[in-house]
Amino acid sequence: MARSTIRWAPKISREAIARFYHEELTGKIDLKAAEEVAIRFYLRCQAMKMYSAGELQCPDCGTVFRFQPEGNKPESRGGCPNCAWYATNQEYTNSRRHKDLNATNAMPAVEHFLRIYPGCKTTGQLLIAVDQLIHAFHWDSQLSVPNRSFANNLIEGSLEQVVTFLDALSSVDTNLKTQWRQTVDQMWQRRRSKAEAGPAPNAPTGGSLKTSNKSQISTGIHPPLPGSRG
Repeated sequence: MARSTIRWAPKISREAIARFYHEELTGKIDLKAAEEVAIRFYLRCQAMKMYSAGELQCPDCGTVFRFQPEGNKPESRGGCPNCAWYATNQEYTNSRRHKDLNATNAMPAVEHFLRIYPGCKTTGQLLIAVDQLIHAFHWDSQLSVPNRSFANNLIEGSLEQVVTFLDALSSVDTNLKTQWRQTVDQMWQRRRSKAEAGPAPNAPTGGSLKTSNKSQISTGIHPPLPGSRG
């Protein structure tokens, strides 16, 4: 019988997020539907926390444990402390590749979301928690400048696609959105300055995003959201 493989919570689709924002801000969503989207961010953040701690969740019994193989060889095994499941070093390493689970200097945003999510009791509270999370950045701890949008770790798509998508989303907090756009400009400028010549890879021309009224779902909503439902 084949062993279960290691699984990490996947990124969230842009379509699901856009629908969540639109239905909440137009009063068409219920708490169950909002939680179905928000829980995906919660599970993704849990995966990042485990990743950073060298932990994983047993695919058979659900136990979260630190992966500690009995040796350094690719075939060395590390097992779940509560059941017979195990993985090899190679399997564990392969499971982590190309998953964008390294939160690095955006970990405070992950920890904040994990802390406040259980207390969100309305659709408006869930939207605000998600909104704050996806507008966070990876910051250079020495230079205090933004390296990359953290949403790229959370949302499906390339960096440019995700940043453009966020720019078109409704403004849950207009002050946050304004600050976010200013930080995006700093991010593109930093990425260009590190390149030998020309714009940074995937950077929009000019390095600045211009909001299109046509692509906006809604604007000008500040928390607490009017009409939030329990």
